[in-house]
Amino acid sequence: MVDGAAYLASPLFSAYQSGFWSNQRGTNLLDSGAPFYDVYECKCGDFLATGAIEPQFYKQLLMGLGFDPDEFHLRMTGNIGERQKTSLQRGS
Repeated sequence: MVDGAAYLASPLFSAYQSGFWSNQRGTNLLDSGAPFYDVYECKCGDFLATGAIEPQFYKQLLMGLGFDPDEFHLRMTGNIGERQKTSLQRGS
């Protein structure tokens, strides 16, 4: 069991060692650090989880929510990612 858990975590350890993973929560691809992989609260109070990592699925997500995919670029860091998250949270 321990060997299996260590094996499953090996990509994270590798990413951390090479500088692609941070211990700061909300800054990585799979921990709400990307606008296309996060959980958003809806107006009704329910929550919507998104996991549109691949560009074609992110484009479909944006179109389904009424956004212009050309205005959103598939970037997860810096101000661009934060602006995308803010827009998705507001719904505009």
